[in-house]
Amino acid sequence: MRVSAQFAEKHLTELLDAMDRGDDVEIERGDKPSAKLMLLRPEAGRPEKVSLLGGMKGKIHFAADWNSEATATLLEEMFYGAVSQHERLPKA
Repeated sequence: MRVSAQFAEKHLTELLDAMDRGDDVEIERGDKPSAKLMLLRPEAGRPEKVSLLGGMKGKIHFAADWNSEATATLLEEMFYGAVSQHERLPKA
C-alpha cells in the first residue's frame, strides 16, 4: 500500500497493523515514493530468511548406490561418451 506522508503521520498505528498482516507500506511525498516501512521482527505471516549454510539440510537425499562403480560408469558415459576400460578416469 502506498500512502502520503501526512496520512502516515496521522495513522502510524494502522500502518503497523497492516504490516503485521503482511502488507508492504510505502510513504510518498508528492507523487514519488520516498520511504518504505519494514518490520524488524519476523511475524507468523512472513517467512524467515533461510541461512545459506545448512538451509537444505534434510531436504536432499542420495540413492544408496550413488558412489558405486555402475554410477561412475554411467556418469563417464554421459559426459565423455563410451570409453574403453583403459581410458577410464583413475579412482580418487
